Amino acid sequence: MKTVSWTSIGIAAIAILFFAGCAPERVDEAHRPRRTYSAYRHALTDMEIDRTRLGRRWLDAADGAVAGAKTVALPFDDILIFDPAEPEAVAVRFHTERGRTVTVRLTPDPRPPLFFVDVYRVIEDGDRVKIATLDSDGEGIVFRARRPASYLLRVQPELGRGGRVAIRVEQN
Repeated sequence: MKTVSWTSIGIAAIAILFFAGCAPERVDEAHRPRRTYSAYRHALTDMEIDRTRLGRRWLDAADGAVAGAKTVALPFDDILIFDPAEPEAVAVRFHTERGRTVTVRLTPDPRPPLFFVDVYRVIEDGDRVKIATLDSDGEGIVFRARRPASYLLRVQPELGRGGRVAIRVEQN
């Protein structure tokens, strides 16, 4: 009969905790990351709209919003107003702890054009991993954080569209 040492049990427990911490966030199927934004961006490039001044500004707005994301405390409420004549995007960064459920709610007024809404987890080296996408007919995203981390929320209307949208980010 084999004897199992406390050291072996301890190593196994640490391995289980480590791999559980590396698991992705729990996101409902409706909000799983999709390539909607990437497909739209590719279509702009494919049609050479990215070579126009307006197209280039739209692409730059998305990148600039992410690079200049303002750090906010939760709960966070804001009203975003997008001018259809000005390519714009807004990004905010927030921190949450492991096990917390984060809810992102968008309330467009009036019914919106297409808004691209993505949530990313920020990795230590400054890179990011997309963890959730808002459906074009959805009103919010809910996910459960699997580790303490910073997250980035980006909102951008499609090119040439605008509108007003109330946004709320909270955690339980």
